[in-house]
Parts: sequence; structure tokens; C-alpha cells
Amino acid sequence: MANIYIFSEAKQSGKTAAIVNWLTKIQGAAGFLTPDILGRKKLYDIATGDYLDLEVDESCTDCTRMGECQYDNKALEYGRQLLLNAVDNWPRWLVIDDIGPLEMDRNEGWEPALGQVIKAHHEIDGDNDLLMVVNEPLLNEMIQHYRLHAAIVLDRKFFVR
Repeated sequence: MANIYIFSEAKQSGKTAAIVNWLTKIQGAAGFLTPDILGRKKLYDIATGDYLDLEVDESCTDCTRMGECQYDNKALEYGRQLLLNAVDNWPRWLVIDDIGPLEMDRNEGWEPALGQVIKAHHEIDGDNDLLMVVNEPLLNEMIQHYRLHAAIVLDRKFFVR
């Protein structure tokens, strides 16, 4: 049975690092992580191992601004495309790191692909799990926004197996 999992802890608590370590122990994962490398977020394609600059400086001309951060629209589009590709060829684990106000308040960032993936995931039958990451203060908002009341909220122990 396909499940939806949510991993939620405080910002900068090592959520992405915990997932990176866990990924070395499993097979069949796709999606992306957004590690902070040298003070800027990168988009890491789990399937290919490629990195793209996600968080960019003020000189960017094709960006989406959220708070003090600017995100390269090409990297956001790349992430959305990874999500849409997963709908056609579900991996064992689809990982989305992370979801926040850009998606829930502004319908930008990983949207509208994220909403399509969640909807499609409810319709599949099999062992194709969805793992979404969110900063702890936004957990309940995300559950309400995406109607994820049946989702399984994980703690760090899950990733230490």
C-alpha cells in the first residue's frame, strides 16, 4: 500500500542530512533534496546526483523571491518537472525536500506539480511511497492545506535504521 510520510523538525536541524544518510541504505528513490551548501540552497536530483543552484544572489533576473531568499526559476522548474515525471514512472520512494510558504501561501515553488503528485499518489496502488519534508512550525498547515490527514509523521529515528 502506498503511503505518504512527512518528516518535520525545526529549520536547520539536519533534516536533509538525515535523509541523505538514509538514501544510502535504500534503493529506488527519486525526487530532490535542497541541502544548504556554503550558505545557499542547492537542488539535488536524487536519481542523477546532479546539483543546481536553487538559492541565488540579487543579480538573478529570472527568480522568485521569498523573504530574504531568491530562488532561480530554472531550478524550480527542474524540480517541478522531476515531480511530474514521477507521476508517469513512480519510484519506490519519491522525496520532496522541502515544502513551505512558497507552495502553500503563494502557489509557487514546487506548485502546481506538487498538488498534482499528491492527487496522483492517492490514486496509485502499490509500494510507491511519498516522503515530504516541512519545517516543524508549518506541519499542521501543510496537513490541512494538502488534506494529508492520513499521512504518517516521521521522527528522526525512522532514518537511522
